[in-house]
Amino acid sequence: MKSVFLFFFFLLIHPVVCNGQQTYTITEGELQFIHPEKGIVIKKNDSFYKLDINVDFVGNKQKISSVLSPIKQDEIKILSKKQSSITYNEIDGSYDFKKIQKLQFVYEEDESDSYKFCQFNPNYFAVFSNKRENGETYTSLVEYMPYIFIKFGKKKIIYTYDNEYVYLIPTKNKINLFEQYSNHVADLKTEKLALSNKEVYEFSIHAFPNLEETFFKIDSLSNKKVILKNSFNETLISKKYDSIVLDNIIRCYDNGSVDLYNLALKKLNKTRLKAAKQYRGSLQVIENNHLKLIDWTGTEIKKKIDFGIVLLDAPERSYFYEVSITKKPHFVLKARNFDNFCREDSNTTIDSITLLNTKGIKEFYFKQQSTDTISRPYDFTPYFQSDKKARITELVNFDYETIWFLHNDGTFGMNYLGYFIKADFDSTTFSNYQKLQSVDYNYPFYKIKKNDLYQFFPLQKKFRYKKLGDFQGNFARFELPNGKKGWLSLDGKEFLD
Repeated sequence: MKSVFLFFFFLLIHPVVCNGQQTYTITEGELQFIHPEKGIVIKKNDSFYKLDINVDFVGNKQKISSVLSPIKQDEIKILSKKQSSITYNEIDGSYDFKKIQKLQFVYEEDESDSYKFCQFNPNYFAVFSNKRENGETYTSLVEYMPYIFIKFGKKKIIYTYDNEYVYLIPTKNKINLFEQYSNHVADLKTEKLALSNKEVYEFSIHAFPNLEETFFKIDSLSNKKVILKNSFNETLISKKYDSIVLDNIIRCYDNGSVDLYNLALKKLNKTRLKAAKQYRGSLQVIENNHLKLIDWTGTEIKKKIDFGIVLLDAPERSYFYEVSITKKPHFVLKARNFDNFCREDSNTTIDSITLLNTKGIKEFYFKQQSTDTISRPYDFTPYFQSDKKARITELVNFDYETIWFLHNDGTFGMNYLGYFIKADFDSTTFSNYQKLQSVDYNYPFYKIKKNDLYQFFPLQKKFRYKKLGDFQGNFARFELPNGKKGWLSLDGKEFLD
């Protein structure tokens, strides 16, 4: 006879949609109490069992199974005397679980370290760690967990599964949190839910890939509109849209405008947006024809942010090259290489070429408009190991460096550097970029003016703006000759007021 046995069975359950989540009613045995370490203890046929519930997904459908483990009578007596145990009679059967959506449970480990447990959205709970150090708060997502309701007779509790196993048990004027397999009952503070921007960001970037597969469902309607539902076919966003794009910020498009929702399903904009550009923890949006910055909770960010431009990683290299153009008395391109500390070394080579096609040109400019010198990374190492006397102009193709120049008549022109090095170089690319009124380079575009109209090169092919501002992050303000105003995005789209 085996001293220990496990009795496996599938629960007899009645699935009911409740508060956006399925409720599973246990029809066998009677709940005796819930213990912080043992979990659910039921009585069946005068015997006591520990009840563990397993929830798995097969496709998008939940599959529920359980394991019953027998408990000896003497152990039951000890467990039932524990003050921390909650009996069936102590569970509040009239508790409104919608209240939990507005609460957070905080455990202060010490003065600089705390943990927050909360319902992040209708399908998921989350645990966040917030560490305070040198006046800064460092937030991380510890776990995120789906959940089910477990119903015993007329009373219900919440059970989170996957990653962390937690019972949420309502008693009179209190919600109790028991972590399965732990005999430690934490002293939790119950507070009004307040998700920080860092918490929303951390949840979104880490949880979204899984949520996209198991949580979201875009449902098409008969009028060709769509709405957002969850895996239990409950509507998450009731408004009907032309299209919905799922991401860590949800974009809902309708008639050329967009609404934004975070993964807590909070709408971030008050009125329809023309456009939105997503950054790390912030969003640049056009709302009511004004450019503004909001965080991932929808709060406007007033302080100025340096958006910058993310550059692709440069290849590994040991050297840089530097080029300059001087006039003595002819224009001469001078090039040299140096190490990655911008110093000459034993491999440094200086090279020079007299430029062609310079008649009528007063000055040359590289992308750094304030100087006639440009430095770029380039890997010279393999070349100089084989030939230390190689010319830089033989190692580096300068032909397609874009430069601009000032004519003696005060107008500007643009061309590739190759036009001034090779007599047969094809310069048709810049045939329309001569006799310019101004050239202003601000990475990654040239703002150029001709015949009193502006354009960004190489973003656009035509001069079309009466006024054109610089890019503020992802958008630049413009005005057309007919007086219409709007915003231009980095990908060349126009959003008229």
